[in-house]
This record gives sequence, C-alpha cells and structure tokens, in this order.
Amino acid sequence: MKLFWAIAVGAAAGGVSRFYLASAIQQRFGASFPWGTLAINITGSLLLGFLIRYAMATPAISAEVRAMLTVGFCGGYTTFSSYSYETLVLIEEGQAGRAVVYSLGSVVLALIATFVGFTLARELIAFRQHFVAHLCVDRKIVGKEISRVGRQLVDAFHLRLAEP
Repeated sequence: MKLFWAIAVGAAAGGVSRFYLASAIQQRFGASFPWGTLAINITGSLLLGFLIRYAMATPAISAEVRAMLTVGFCGGYTTFSSYSYETLVLIEEGQAGRAVVYSLGSVVLALIATFVGFTLARELIAFRQHFVAHLCVDRKIVGKEISRVGRQLVDAFHLRLAEP
C-alpha cells in the first residue's frame, strides 16, 4: 500500500507540474505549434533517464521513492498521448510539414535528453564516489578519526564504511 501512495503522490505532482509548465510555455510561444508538450516530453525524458540511471546505480533512492519519481512523477508529467493527438491535429489542419518536424523533434530530442540524463547521473555517481574516496581514507580524514559531522556527510551520501 505504501508503494501505491508513493506512485499516486508522484503522479499528482507530475500532472500538476506538466499542466503549469506546458501552459506557461504555450502562452509564451503561442498556439501555432505544441511547444509546451514538446518541452514536457524532452524534459521528462531527461529526468527519467537521470532518475533511472542514478537510482539503479546507488542505494541512495529506495524502491518506493524510485517508483514515486519514475512511474509516478514522470508518468504524470510526460505527455505521449498529448503528443500523438497534437501531431494528428497538425496533419488534419493541413500542416503535414510541421507534424513531421514535431514528430521527429519529439523522438530525436527525447532520446538525446534521455542520453544526457544517463550521462549526468553517471557523472554525479563518479563525483560522489571520488569525493567519498578522498574524504574517507582508512576511516581517517587527514590523520583524524571521522568526526560526527564526517559520519553525517558519509550517511548523506548513503555510503556506509565497512566495519573491519
């Protein structure tokens, strides 16, 4: 039941975020092209790529939080059904060229954004591992035992020092 509510809360937040962000973008750039949906699909792909790659490579995100952010938030945030509808509307309005640009742009840019999300997650993980490795050498920091603050910092990164 805990997983159910995590996904439900994430989906609600994602849907509300999509509505306000897409509306703001559409108002800014006009209704002649579905810029809001395109931006949502690209940023949603970036976010999902980052979250999945990061969550699978680190214990920092629990299964419930991972489901809330990926299935819930990203599922409520991204708009593939809106994308399909808007593509068909462009075609019905005789704007086949714009429909092709929108379709190809959505797919290609979303794939690129997902790749960038993967890359950002990989870099964050590498940075975190590098930082902690230099911070905690043989359970000492510059010759001193890890202080309470140091332990909290390590715990914040969800890395537990192996007990001897």
